[in-house]
Amino acid sequence: NYAVMTCLRMLLSGATVVLPADAGMASLADAVDRLGANHVLMSPAIVGRLMAQLPRDRQRFPGLQTFRLAGSLVQPALLLQLRRRICDNVCSDYGASEVGALADGDREVIDRLPGSVGYLMPWVVGEACDDQGHALPAGTSGRLRFRGEGFPESYLDDPEASAKVFVDGWFYPGDTGRIHADGAVVLESRSDEIINVGGTKVQPEEVEQIRLTFLVDGHA
Repeated sequence: NYAVMTCLRMLLSGATVVLPADAGMASLADAVDRLGANHVLMSPAIVGRLMAQLPRDRQRFPGLQTFRLAGSLVQPALLLQLRRRICDNVCSDYGASEVGALADGDREVIDRLPGSVGYLMPWVVGEACDDQGHALPAGTSGRLRFRGEGFPESYLDDPEASAKVFVDGWFYPGDTGRIHADGAVVLESRSDEIINVGGTKVQPEEVEQIRLTFLVDGHA
């Protein structure tokens, strides 16, 4: 899967990879404090569960050089909590098990474009398209799709699933968002999770952002 591929990338770059025993706070603290880990890679879903175990009045891991989030959109309210309570330098990593890394982001692009997961990798071409598969202008919201040298063209022995994800040389990860002219990728939602409310399309992330804002401000 994508986590394994990311670990292999780190090993090839000369880094030492530490795999905690579980996704709990104790394992993370042991890896950082006892083993001297200076970079952490984690999914936003796991981070959300860890927040309840972190001190609210200080950064738990001020010595970390990078806290990298991978796998999905990071809400601004969660990002604020991470910087307050884990590490100042929060980065992003976006990709898929089928094709590997698609984009990589640092603090600059994350702050400039809320919802951004970074810039397209040099070997990746990406764009947003409408429901009919027509490419949209840079910066316009739509279904995201990507292509690159060496990308697979189908799943093994699963033509039905392949037809939904691999279309005309493009890989569709199932995300909606936009890609700016400079290659910055901004996620908005999963294409199959958009809610139709009286004809108005509402993204679940918008609701989640409001909920997290209340939590950050200390409201119930």
